[in-house]
Amino acid sequence: MKFNFFFDYIYYRIAKAYYKWDGRTGTTGIAAVTMIQMFLIIDIFALVSKFFFDKFFFKPYVQQVSVVFILVIAIIFVLNYWKYNGSFNKFKGHWKNESEKRRIWKGLLIALSFFIPLIPLLLLTLLSK
Repeated sequence: MKFNFFFDYIYYRIAKAYYKWDGRTGTTGIAAVTMIQMFLIIDIFALVSKFFFDKFFFKPYVQQVSVVFILVIAIIFVLNYWKYNGSFNKFKGHWKNESEKRRIWKGLLIALSFFIPLIPLLLLTLLSK
């Protein structure tokens, strides 16, 4: 499974679950994909800063790092919006013949994709105490 394909499927399943609320735009699916990507970026930043920098290295730059982080997340949300807005029917056509067993298995993977990015953050928090 390609990484981008994985996010496409997450968007589709979340948008399908919230179709009555969001319609074909699937804003909730876009937000969910962006949230997972945000946690992955935080994981990478936290791991790199933990293992390659002193823990006080970024302290003087907290505001600047926060602003850059918010800008990066906003850009990712806009890019995801451009990519996924109105693409629900395309994905629905692609996955329309998916078996129930496969759909349940992939649904479990989607649920895990929300929690797995939190594990490195929790481990880093426990290790820093």
